[in-house]
Amino acid sequence: MFKLDGLGNIRKVRWTSLRPGVVILSGGTINDYPIPELTGFPVLTDSLISELSSRYQFLAGREVVVAEAVYNYSPFEFAAELRQSEQKRNSFNRLRQDFEATKKMVLLNMGLDLKTDVPIIGSDHVDREYMVKDTWNSFSYLYGLGDDLEPIPSFFHRMDLSLSLADLVTNRLQEKFNVPDDSQVVLHLVVDFSRSMDSLGKLDLVVQTVNAFYSFYTELLSNTTIKLYTFSDECRPALYPLQAAGVRRGNTAYASFLKKVLHHKEKEKRNKIILFTDGVPTDRSEALKIAELVKKNRIDYTQIIFDIKEEKRTEVVYADGAVVDAVDNVVDELSADMLERVLSDEDLDAKMKRIFNEFTEVAETCGGNQIILKINELLNLVTVECYDRYLGLPSLATRAETVQVEKTRTDKQRVKKWTPPRM
Repeated sequence: MFKLDGLGNIRKVRWTSLRPGVVILSGGTINDYPIPELTGFPVLTDSLISELSSRYQFLAGREVVVAEAVYNYSPFEFAAELRQSEQKRNSFNRLRQDFEATKKMVLLNMGLDLKTDVPIIGSDHVDREYMVKDTWNSFSYLYGLGDDLEPIPSFFHRMDLSLSLADLVTNRLQEKFNVPDDSQVVLHLVVDFSRSMDSLGKLDLVVQTVNAFYSFYTELLSNTTIKLYTFSDECRPALYPLQAAGVRRGNTAYASFLKKVLHHKEKEKRNKIILFTDGVPTDRSEALKIAELVKKNRIDYTQIIFDIKEEKRTEVVYADGAVVDAVDNVVDELSADMLERVLSDEDLDAKMKRIFNEFTEVAETCGGNQIILKINELLNLVTVECYDRYLGLPSLATRAETVQVEKTRTDKQRVKKWTPPRM
């Protein structure tokens, strides 16, 4: 993520000893203010050194820290690489700061008792009874692999610290923060645009979440490709920024987006789906058949379900008690032979159990995960945590593979060097 392939030697030099071809990392200030000519890590040239010497009065013993490119590496390419990594460093710090601030604000406003370093997806603020996490993918573990083993890499470890330029050039990132690897991932964000999503501002909340998520992660993670989809009766690819309009609202046809993702998945990369929805599939039979293909193709799947319990407390029925069959269960206007029926707590619990079991059936058939929110306002935070955990676990696998490769290579070298004793 922050790797500097062109970084060679780092050393301190006096201003009077500066030579062309290096980049100043620190010390390039006047009265603690940055020198404009040195912002953005330019490569020192004879003309730039001459310009600095004539414009500023530097103390003879003044030292600066400079970096040199490795042998056969262009210093200008290295400087461009350094600028790109510095931009990512700022994005990394901002992502962490914004996430922590947002989490504190939401928890405070909701009156929730939860420390900012505890994942919401592992708390009682999601429906733990219907949480599907026993899979090969992102929720196999929520807190780590045990006290004696490496914790899951996360962007949100040690939130009291910031990544510095010194951390960047000395490669202390993993040692200090243990962040996920920027691995090759195609992330398919799927948004339910069915009619029921208009209620209680659910669709607007998803749109805000997707757009915020997209802007942060595309800036920080160069190897994550994000594809957006909206679906109702049909599924269509969408563009960023996502808009809460322009899609024909109807039922909740899961098969439409599952087929679309299967079509757009990329081989040789990890493919992950995050679905935002408030409804079970209206095409249950077909959806489950396609869900089996999602599992077979090892597409990682997470569905995030809104808190819909109170919405389901009221039903529109005919005078004889039969429930009205409407598009996505939304009745715009009551006719003379219709009335609203309020369910008792007992009937509501039974109804929600049936609905949640249908949701769970989809998640399990996909071989994926399920989160049912208890508080819809937690959606943004939960979405970030989902992807954070997803990148974290594959990172552990990648590092384990790397260690094994290095061990095998070392063993081979030992075998090669070994010679039988003389007799």
